[in-house]
Amino acid sequence: MVLEGTFGYIAPEVVETGKMTTKADVFSFGVILMELVTGRKALDENQPEESMHLVTWFRRQILGNKVESIFNFIDPTLQLND
Repeated sequence: MVLEGTFGYIAPEVVETGKMTTKADVFSFGVILMELVTGRKALDENQPEESMHLVTWFRRQILGNKVESIFNFIDPTLQLND
């Protein structure tokens, strides 16, 4: 079996097991939503290594309590109304 997909969107368990599931589709959709909200790419080689992968960077920020509010992740070019 050959695993195909775009790095940055493939769920870790798919890489590990090679089995695609509905949960993996939800993971990929979540990555797309994070891209839209943050204005960042799923994989951005122009970023420092520790923040190159959007999902890993986001997870570290949340788990490391480095953020006071989820609003700190929103792309500043988006117009937010209350």
